[in-house]
Amino acid sequence: MTTALTMPTGTWIIAPGSSVATFVVGNLGRSVHGTVPIKEGTVEVGPDGSPTAVRGTLDLGAISTGHSRRDKDLRKPSLLDLDAYPTMTFKSHTVTATDAGWHVTGELGVRGMLAPIEGDVRSSIADDGTVLMVASAKFDRRHIALRAPRFLIGRIIDITITASVRRVP
Repeated sequence: MTTALTMPTGTWIIAPGSSVATFVVGNLGRSVHGTVPIKEGTVEVGPDGSPTAVRGTLDLGAISTGHSRRDKDLRKPSLLDLDAYPTMTFKSHTVTATDAGWHVTGELGVRGMLAPIEGDVRSSIADDGTVLMVASAKFDRRHIALRAPRFLIGRIIDITITASVRRVP
């Protein structure tokens, strides 16, 4: 059995260049994979060495599915409306220790709406003291009023966040 990593108390920041969100969603009977860069984020760690709060911002304006026409379609007001809402935010409500890491609940801010999300986080420490956190969650697109026939776009989006964090000195 693995145990959750303990970290030094304080504020940890996400390294944007080495942190990314990936997603998988059904599209016309196939799986579409995509990436979204992480612009910024913080992890607050309490005296017991466990995270107490997590915040982050993703750059939806740089979303990439590997298909330029689909990426252009995602910008439309009927889908993600990226001209009006170019970022997605996350703010945790609870962070609970588990045997292998943490369970995090919170809300996504996207398309001017707030939507519930929860997921599990595992972490490991690198030789240079940075911590690699990998979070996985499932998101129901109906929570942000993103309506499309189910055969066209899957209702559930699998999200994985891979973030490298370092402690603020």
